[in-house]
Amino acid sequence: MRKRTVNDHRQFFFGALCIAASLVLSGCEDKPSVAAPPAAEKPLPAVTVTPVIHEKVTRTHELVGRTAAIKTVNLVSRVPGYLEQRNFKEGEDIKKGTRLFVIEQAPYKIALKAAQAKVAEARAGYENAEAYLKRLQSVRKGGVSQSDLDKAESDFLKAEAGLMEATANEDQAKLDLSYTEIYAPIDGRIGRVSINEGNLVTPDTGTLATMVQMDPMYVLFTVSAGAVLTEFQNQIKKGKATTFTPKLQLPNGTMYSFDGTEDFVSHLVDEKTGTITIRAVFPNPGMNVLPGKADIPHTLRLLLPGQFVKVFVKRDEVRTEKVIPQMAIQQDQGGKFVLVVDGENRVHKRAIKVGEKHGVKWIVKEGLEIGERVITQGLQKVRPGVAVQTSSHEQS
Repeated sequence: MRKRTVNDHRQFFFGALCIAASLVLSGCEDKPSVAAPPAAEKPLPAVTVTPVIHEKVTRTHELVGRTAAIKTVNLVSRVPGYLEQRNFKEGEDIKKGTRLFVIEQAPYKIALKAAQAKVAEARAGYENAEAYLKRLQSVRKGGVSQSDLDKAESDFLKAEAGLMEATANEDQAKLDLSYTEIYAPIDGRIGRVSINEGNLVTPDTGTLATMVQMDPMYVLFTVSAGAVLTEFQNQIKKGKATTFTPKLQLPNGTMYSFDGTEDFVSHLVDEKTGTITIRAVFPNPGMNVLPGKADIPHTLRLLLPGQFVKVFVKRDEVRTEKVIPQMAIQQDQGGKFVLVVDGENRVHKRAIKVGEKHGVKWIVKEGLEIGERVITQGLQKVRPGVAVQTSSHEQS
């Protein structure tokens, strides 16, 4: 019997290993292969489109205007003296006739008494001269020399002039005393005080405080001289003058609740700008937000002098125009543009030219045709050339 060697054991081990491997492979071949799932298609971006439509619109001009107070008064001292009283709070609404400042009165009361004494003295001299002249005139002719009569008449005239001078000085003293009290000349709001009580004021001191009339309020704006000329020509053709009703948009973008009225059209053209100034008047009522708080300035008004506002002027003329929503319009360095969706639902960039704003819509002058669809929602999700999924929203 042959003895097994190490090589025999190795051959046996490798043979067994090969048989096991073949069994594993055959088992794998019996199982059906599983295919990888196909990749899901990415959904198209969803956008809302609105068709370009015709709409009847009233001519509206959007202009830049500025508010201005109808009346502005600088309060100054008309006589010298120490400021004793200030009878208001800065920023308050003041009624006409309210006493605002009081300047030291004692020197002016003394001056008035002295002037009144001079009047009494002058009146006594006048009455005495008058009586003496009448006595001489009553004496029969030849009883009084002509020189005495002439002197009596001269003394009377001097006394009369002295009385007139004394009376004028009294009136001036009364006037000076009245100037020690400064009253509100208009209904309006008073501003910051520049001089406090205890300071010496004179006519050269300058403005003590400023009052402005707050209601109503002016709004001034300019239009081209050519536009005004065209409007005048249209009025001549119609045979009647027409006025406009301006509306305001406040600096925060909200519309002002009150309409204005045309007040003034300048007869001069600005040589530098070629424009004409137009003025309108708007109500500016106050709102009491802290009722019962008399010690706190609390009347609020939406229009303040010096504000920049947008003025919308409508005319009677009605036209049919192409319009699109404001939200569809974008702007870059090349100007205004919209994103248009074609019949195959692909996006295209389209440059446009717009006319006047009409509420939340813009009149389209160039670049779009009736029925074309512009994207109004989902603009941030698309770019020119991509396909989109659309939903329609009709303009109202």
